[in-house]
Formats: sequence, C-alpha cells, structure tokens
Amino acid sequence: MFSSWARSLFAVTTNGLIMLGCFVGIVVIQNRNMDKSEQELSAEDYEELVNDEKINLEFLRRVPSMGLGNMIADWGYLGFVQYFGDVPARDNTGYGLLPQYYQLLVDKDPHFTDALSKLDVATSLFGGKPEASASFLGQALSKIPKRFITNIPPYYLWRAKGNNELLFAGNVDAAKKSYRHSMEWAKAYDDDESRRMININKDSLKFLANNPDSTEARIGAWVGILANRPDKKTVERVIKEIKALGANVVVEPNGNIRVTLPDNL
Repeated sequence: MFSSWARSLFAVTTNGLIMLGCFVGIVVIQNRNMDKSEQELSAEDYEELVNDEKINLEFLRRVPSMGLGNMIADWGYLGFVQYFGDVPARDNTGYGLLPQYYQLLVDKDPHFTDALSKLDVATSLFGGKPEASASFLGQALSKIPKRFITNIPPYYLWRAKGNNELLFAGNVDAAKKSYRHSMEWAKAYDDDESRRMININKDSLKFLANNPDSTEARIGAWVGILANRPDKKTVERVIKEIKALGANVVVEPNGNIRVTLPDNL
C-alpha cells in the first residue's frame, strides 16, 4: 500500500529498525523470565503497580546524584526494561510511564546513549509520543560531547531526533538541522560506521531537498505505531494524526484498523 515511499522511508529509518531489533530481543528475554503469577493480576492491581512505579521514578529523579548519577540511571534503565517487557501489564495500563523513564536517564546520565536509543524507539513507536522523544534527545545532546567511548555514538541520537521530527511531526526544517548535526558529529569519528552515517545523512538531505512533502512517510510512520499493540489512548491519538494527514481510517468490527491513502498522493 505504501510502496511509492517505502524505499525512501527505509533509508531514513534503517538505524532505528536495527535498534528496534535489539530492543525486541531484550523484551523477549524479559517476557520469558516473567513470573506467570503476574499474569493473573487484576486491572486494579496493575494500576496500583503503575502508581507505585511513578512515585519511585519521581523519587529517583529528585534525589541528589552526589556523583552517582550513572548508577541511578542504570537502576532506572533496569526498571524500564522490566516495565516495557511486562506485556500483560502494558495491555492493561499502556505505556504512560515511558516519558518519566526517559527524563530520569536524560537528567542523571545523558552519556548513556545505549539506553536513550532504546527509549527513543519505545517512546516514539509504542508510547506514541515522538515529539517527547525528540525533546528528550535534544536535552541529552546538549549535555554531551561529539565524541566519547560508547556503544551507540551520539551522532545516532541526532539521527533519531531527525527521524522523529520528519516522520511524525512533519517538520522538514528541523529534521534537516538534526541530520546535518548527525553528519557533523559523525565527522568527529574516523571509521566505516561514521562514514556510512555521513553518507546516509547526505542522501536524506538530498531526498528532502527534492521531496519536501513528507506526507506519505508520516502516514506510514503513524501506521507503524498501530502494529505495536498500543493502548487505547495512543490508538485514538494515532488515528487522529492519520486523519489530519488526509488519510481515511476505518475501524473494522473485529478491531482491525484499515488505512487508505488520500487520492492526491
């Protein structure tokens, strides 16, 4: 249905999909280790657990770091993995705490790029809050240098920020700026991966110069969220965004959602 823009979208999102693949692996492991008794909790029990975790996250965010910010961030990240991987709980309560986990890591350890890249995928695609993810990435990038030792180089975060700005917000100018930052920060490295990222960003900037209307790619990005079993509130928000872009949305009796592109695309 979206074949006309699939190739261009692939170039923009390749790195995000790689991160998503790694992330799904973590979720699978988490699910296998989950206590089966938790699946028998009531909706009220799940809500209580969410409220308890919300209080815990607020405490961790406010507690003075005293030079131990990275340890607090590690603790918050472990909580995030458990929270995200608990599928029965998320089916009941959704992904509303993702921004709190994200803010905690940005505040306590913005150098933790591995965790931030996974929170970007979770918050944008599962939580349905790409604008929040772009904001958090911007905060983190303002606190870190162009180059330091980490599994996920910071130029990937600029790339992720641009993806959120382009695909979900349709802010082409902001996306171009983020892609340029990603390209410049990649130049601080001198390896095959950084050179590959420089070329990807160049290709994206060239594509946007020739195709400033990103409507099809944005519709596809929002449709992608619907495939991730989001909560009811997120589904409503996604449908609203898709309709605002001119697409037709039909919710079938079995709950499936069918999206048709506008005729002018």
